[in-house]
Amino acid sequence: MFEINFWRLKGVILFHLKCCYSNTYCKREVFWMKTKFLATVLALSAIAMGSLGCGSKGGQQAYNNQNVKWPTKPVQIIVPYSAGGDTDFNARVMAKYLEKKLGKPFTVTNVVGGGGSIANNRVKNAAPDGNTILVNHVSFILSRASNVIDFSYKDMVMGGVFARQDTDVVLVRGDSPWNSIKELIEDSKKNPNQYKIAANTGTSSHYVAISLQNAGAKLNVIDSGGSSDRIVALLGGHVDVIPASYAGVKDYLKTGKFKVLAACAPQRSAVLPDVPTLKESGVDCAYVYPYTFFFPKGTNPKIAETLSAAVKDIVQNDKSYANEIDKAYMQKPYYESISDSEKSWGKTYDQIMKLSDKLQGKVQKETK
Repeated sequence: MFEINFWRLKGVILFHLKCCYSNTYCKREVFWMKTKFLATVLALSAIAMGSLGCGSKGGQQAYNNQNVKWPTKPVQIIVPYSAGGDTDFNARVMAKYLEKKLGKPFTVTNVVGGGGSIANNRVKNAAPDGNTILVNHVSFILSRASNVIDFSYKDMVMGGVFARQDTDVVLVRGDSPWNSIKELIEDSKKNPNQYKIAANTGTSSHYVAISLQNAGAKLNVIDSGGSSDRIVALLGGHVDVIPASYAGVKDYLKTGKFKVLAACAPQRSAVLPDVPTLKESGVDCAYVYPYTFFFPKGTNPKIAETLSAAVKDIVQNDKSYANEIDKAYMQKPYYESISDSEKSWGKTYDQIMKLSDKLQGKVQKETK
């Protein structure tokens, strides 16, 4: 580490000044030497402070308040889920508008597997240069709670929430005898483990299944795959209950093949105002999908702020963006600042981690 012992330096110089002062010639030089000494000390102080910087939490580098030019290269956005899903859609749409606004390519890469752990780890271990970004949502917390990954979103640099989906629902087939969550729970108590609910380990569907069990439901939790696979499983009679996004099942609801028992958001959805929430139905479970950007730890926070500012402008002012997300997923433009995102994520994290022990149980695969 760069150190300067200013008192020792001062002593050496003053010793020479004292010896010199008895000499008539040196008397004229003493004033100038003192002046130079003071200037030197001030300059070295500035250098030392610049080298040392200011300490920050987590050992991250301090960046002062200098302007940052970003992006200067193509930016890769990593999505932990398959192409065609809601996360992929939101990432690709925002990438298109960010590229237009910031002038550099933003490309989306789907890195699927390990319950999101492969993608999460790839970004976590990437260079902190702002050129690799993760998009994730509540499943990032669930992956940690279920021990799929050994780190959390807190080990990354938050880039802020850029979109939100709050229309997940709990579904059964249209010919099911249940018309409410309470009826489902009571029937399952009379017929323990006879009915199956589809869920993936470390995802929101797993969270719903565990929460229903906590509320007294005697359901057999089965891994039927991703959202589209769960829909097929329910249609085929392989499972009896599934959580899914409303946008993905609305056509089945219109034809009567499915019916909704509850909404998963904290409040009733504007799309389904007559459907009660899980909370209203006596199940301690509530979540939304806050699609959020994350950078590797050590990334200059000014880069995250630049991204957040660009997102804010797109979300609040670009009507074509608003129309695009409404048409595809019935979403409304939504933005949270980095500080607000940290608060909302923290609240959800604390809520879900209470179920960590139960979420760490593996979901058995469906047997057909």
